[in-house]
Amino acid sequence: MTAPEPNGVPSRTKIVRRWANALTATTHVPLPTGELEHQLAGLLDVLLEALSSEPFTPDPAVGCGAALVDLHCTGRDSLRSTMDALGTGLATLPEAAGLSRRTERIVSTLGAMAAGYCEAIRASTLTQQDTVQRASLTALGDVHRKLRETTAELDHVLTGCPSGVALTTQDGRFARANAALGDILGYPAGEVTRISLFDVLPAEDADLYRSLLAGPPRQFERHQRLLRKDGDQAWAHLTMSTTPHGTCVTVLEDRTELKLLQSHVNHMALHDSLTGLPNRQFFSTRLETMLGRGVTVCHLDLDAFTSITRGLGRQVGDSVLTHVAQRLEAAVADQKAMVARFGADEFAVLVPYTPPETITGRIRDALRDPIAGITVTTCIGVVSTSTMTPAEVLDAAEMALAEARRAGRDQWAVFDAHKDAHDRDRLGQLASLSTAVRAGQINVTYQPLLRLEGKQIAGLDATLWWGRLNHADCAGPAQEWVLREICSVRRGLPVHIGLTTPDAQLIARVLDETERAPETLCVGVRARDLAAVSDLGVLVEIRDFGMDDLGCLGTVPVHAVRLARRLHDPGALTGQALRHVLELVHSAGADVIVDHVADWDQAERWQDLGADIAHGEFFTT
Repeated sequence: MTAPEPNGVPSRTKIVRRWANALTATTHVPLPTGELEHQLAGLLDVLLEALSSEPFTPDPAVGCGAALVDLHCTGRDSLRSTMDALGTGLATLPEAAGLSRRTERIVSTLGAMAAGYCEAIRASTLTQQDTVQRASLTALGDVHRKLRETTAELDHVLTGCPSGVALTTQDGRFARANAALGDILGYPAGEVTRISLFDVLPAEDADLYRSLLAGPPRQFERHQRLLRKDGDQAWAHLTMSTTPHGTCVTVLEDRTELKLLQSHVNHMALHDSLTGLPNRQFFSTRLETMLGRGVTVCHLDLDAFTSITRGLGRQVGDSVLTHVAQRLEAAVADQKAMVARFGADEFAVLVPYTPPETITGRIRDALRDPIAGITVTTCIGVVSTSTMTPAEVLDAAEMALAEARRAGRDQWAVFDAHKDAHDRDRLGQLASLSTAVRAGQINVTYQPLLRLEGKQIAGLDATLWWGRLNHADCAGPAQEWVLREICSVRRGLPVHIGLTTPDAQLIARVLDETERAPETLCVGVRARDLAAVSDLGVLVEIRDFGMDDLGCLGTVPVHAVRLARRLHDPGALTGQALRHVLELVHSAGADVIVDHVADWDQAERWQDLGADIAHGEFFTT
């Protein structure tokens, strides 16, 4: 028995076995269990190749659907069981891990497989229909020579034929019909000859069929909606062959299940499987139809959603997403609106033109109450327009969302065309940043860190920049370059450098190669990255320190904390509360650094609150 793969991911063998069991539970498969599993394993390999293809194409999966029909897996629930088994199984296999747009790939691949299945079923039924039709026409052609024999043969054909077949008079009455016709229309066999074609046709189609029955001999085919006795609808491929004698052979090939399956596949292609919301493709289509009248589009991204899924599990994360979807729909239920899911934790809302503050207020109010005990906030990008193309609207909303994210959690921003031009220039520089790093074009400046007590310089703060890009943009790609730059120059004061993604092995290697004393380098990281640098011997500083980070103090030695900008706001904490926070920092043996100090008055106020070190342009002059 094949063991499960790491992290509890089921092996291919387990998925194939589950698939085989699901199929054999829905229909009789004339294969030994081992042979069926062998065949399904081959189909799974094809599906995985299609899923991971680059560029992605689901076309190979079409053959898998046809192969299922060849294996006689054609029970009523065979395709649904296949979709259920693979819909969950594919996402858990290692081959699917890390794929971009994984969910969309899986949906497209399974949709292609379902399409292949439907096409194979269609071909099979058309073959049956053709056989029946030729048999019926042959019987009618011999009616003048061997009426009694032909009647007997026709009765035999009608009885054994899986399609509904009837001899129809010129007024539409079913003069003779087989049991299959009654099954399709929901009538007992004895009642079918007491009704007419017009009793089962929608009223709007009646005139068409009256003209066919009254006209010259001809053959007519159509995909037709029919009315069953129980009030439900049936769909059939209807073929009528009229004769010079005023009678007609009507053949009904039941397509109801195929119609339902096609509707389901179409729905899957345009909707998110978890929340049931429209996907980006469906959203774009609706956006295009509404644009001319003026629209407002909101692009949402849930804050810290990864923390929910990693900390509480995928099931809790899925529950949160489902509740968010429901609340968003409720928030705009009184408007001609659409709510869509764009990605893992991204949603979009489309409404007729609405002031940005109104629609964002509705969205934030809808998410205000906790979901399963979890407070959910979101950043929102908003764009209102009647002149952009759908692609331009979605790009603009994404740019506005990025602006909101930069402002922090629970923020919203409106698309600004002038700022967008600036941001696109900045993004172009970001794309060229790696080249600038290799060419040594990144700039580093050193600003003093002033200890407020005694007004002495306590260290130097290294800041990177290049063109429009700031330290946060450059620190990741230029990490090795700036570490070597700092460590290769001997200074008497410790140098502080903020790293967005600290690489402990790289830091240790640079310190060793440059023979730099670890205690002369202070590495600034987010609280979540403390463990990565705790054993290097360097000084450690927590950057963007807030109330949520108090629990990190004491877990590893911390030299200093640099207060988050949000704590500078007088409304964030009272002076007494802020003093208490700084006392807790001091009790852990760490200094408090405050950025953006503009003058001595601010410096003295921060010193009174308990800050130890100030940093700002004021101290460089």
